[in-house]
Amino acid sequence: MQAPQGRLFGVSVACLGVLLAGYLPVAAADSTEATVPAGKVESLLLPSEAIGDIVGVTFDWQKTNRRPYKSDDLGKDSACALLTGPDVETFGRDYTGYRFQADRDNAENWEFTVQQRVAAYADSDTATRAFGKAFNKGVMAKCNGTIAAIKGNTKAQWRFRIQTISPTAARWVEDQLVNEEPIGYGCSNVAGVTRNVLYSAKVCQYGNGGPAAATMAERITTQVAGVRA
Repeated sequence: MQAPQGRLFGVSVACLGVLLAGYLPVAAADSTEATVPAGKVESLLLPSEAIGDIVGVTFDWQKTNRRPYKSDDLGKDSACALLTGPDVETFGRDYTGYRFQADRDNAENWEFTVQQRVAAYADSDTATRAFGKAFNKGVMAKCNGTIAAIKGNTKAQWRFRIQTISPTAARWVEDQLVNEEPIGYGCSNVAGVTRNVLYSAKVCQYGNGGPAAATMAERITTQVAGVRA
């Protein structure tokens, strides 16, 4: 069975104002701290073996990229497209280094797929501004509960559920729907900024991928803290 790829989403607006800080890694946007050089951004990604230990499966397919992809076309819901990535509209063009990595448990017939995105900027202020511009509370409030479909793939619908938004961190879920009914498959996302790095972790699976996504985000922030210029 080929599980759907987490690309579209929705959420209840009432939940947006609830900030569950315990679910989000602590960001350290302190301009006095050492910055991560562009040449070390790849070291922030977790290897497939580490991801497998977190998720509990073996990943045998991987794809990487050095630039953000173009965001999905969600038609009238295009303002919510960052939730299906995040991609170029989130990271912008001011990054000094960027890496994307996707892992699946099977190349063609997958049930688990995990994505990591990390981008380094000139300094922590630039990274924090990029995050705040993309993850705007007003925009997120409008996306909360939205049911969207990617252009060219209208058979798959996704509902966005915004769980937490703060100036340096965000957490949301994309639930896959069939005939506007959830099927139990979804993608859990954590994004944030620490030092001069903007990052995101996505775990797509049947059931709750939230704990795995949170653990991955914590590991990435730990990797950032360990980098020395």
